[in-house]
Amino acid sequence: MTFARKVDANTKTLTEAFRRLGCLVHATNGSWDLTVVKFGIIALVECKDPKSPNLKRRNKGDDLIDEGFPIQRVLTLDDVMTVCDQLRQLAMKRDNQ
Repeated sequence: MTFARKVDANTKTLTEAFRRLGCLVHATNGSWDLTVVKFGIIALVECKDPKSPNLKRRNKGDDLIDEGFPIQRVLTLDDVMTVCDQLRQLAMKRDNQ
């Protein structure tokens, strides 16, 4: 029997924010929550709800981050802006080479 995975309460809000900023977003059912694409650059995102009593609860995405995988934790709309800015900077660096 399969069960639906738990989704943080703010995942929908964060997804909508990424999309409003021009990103393509795919909700994954795997080790991280969202795959975000902007300017042809991919970001792997683990959503966390800062209001959740389970904020410190660990999951597979947290383990992968600790192992060095490039998955970014996103808790707030400011974090969404930071990820988008990082994608823009990476694209500019790529295009100026």
